[in-house]
Amino acid sequence: MKTLKSFYLAFLCLTLLLSLGPAPTQSQAQAVNDYPPTVDGVVDESYGPVIATDPAGDSQGGDPLDLVNLWMTQDMDNYYFAFEVNTDFATNNWGKYALYIDTTNDANGATSDAWGRSVVANDPHKPEFAIYTYLDAPPYGPEDTQFWAWDGSNWSNIGTVGQAAIGAGTTSIVEWSIPKSSLGSPSQLWVEVWSTGGGGTDNAQDTVNFPSNDWQASDWGSLATLAVSTPFVNVDGSLDSAYGSPLASDPAGDGNGNANMDLLDLWVTEDAS
Repeated sequence: MKTLKSFYLAFLCLTLLLSLGPAPTQSQAQAVNDYPPTVDGVVDESYGPVIATDPAGDSQGGDPLDLVNLWMTQDMDNYYFAFEVNTDFATNNWGKYALYIDTTNDANGATSDAWGRSVVANDPHKPEFAIYTYLDAPPYGPEDTQFWAWDGSNWSNIGTVGQAAIGAGTTSIVEWSIPKSSLGSPSQLWVEVWSTGGGGTDNAQDTVNFPSNDWQASDWGSLATLAVSTPFVNVDGSLDSAYGSPLASDPAGDGNGNANMDLLDLWVTEDAS
C-alpha cells in the first residue's frame, strides 16, 4: 500500500509540473512577447537575457561612453531595445548613442554614417537604418531621437522612435520601442549600439555587440569599422539567415521507411546569452 501511495504522489507531482509547460528559454524570450516591457528606463523581466555585452571600463572617452549590455524583445507591432551605459545620467548626460540596424544580411546598406561620424560597417551587415539620441535636453522622450533610413545612396531622416525613456543610476539605461512597420516589418535583424561624443566627425568610442569587443577607440578621429553582427532571431518556425549553413546533415530517405523519423539538417546560432 505504501509503495502504491508513493507512486501515486510521484505521478501527481509529475502531472502538475508538466501542466505548467516548459520553462522559459532564450528562444522563447525572442518569440513574440505577450507581455512586452513598459518603456520607462527600467529593464523589465520580459526582456529575458542580454543579447550582447561589452566589458565595463574599456572606453577611452570615459564612463558616459562606456557601453555594457544590450537587451531586445518584440511584440506583434514593435521591437524593444534597452542598453546600459556605465555612468549616472543624472550627472553625466553629454554622451551620444547610436543603433545600427541591418535587415538584409548583405552588402547593400549604408556606406557612410548618417550623422557624418567617422564610422562605417563591414559587409555583410551594412545598416539600412540608424537611430541616434542625445540626453542633454531634458525631459527625455522620442523628440530626443532621430530615425534615419538608407535609400541605396543617401540617408533620410524619417522621424523618431515610437517611445523613449531613460533610467539614471550607478549605471543608466536608454530604452526605446520601434514600430516594426518603420523598419519594413523585417523577418531578420542584426544590430549594434555605439557611443560617440559631441564633435561632428567623432568616431565610435565604444560598442555593445556580439561577439563583444567589436571596437574600442584609442582616439577621437580614427575610422571605426563596426560588425553590426548581433543577431535577433525570430522564433516563428522559419529559418532565419542568422543560422547560416547547417551544422550537421543527414541523407534523406534513411528513416526506416517513416518520413516522420527522417531527420535532415541541424542549424545552431547564438548570441551573448
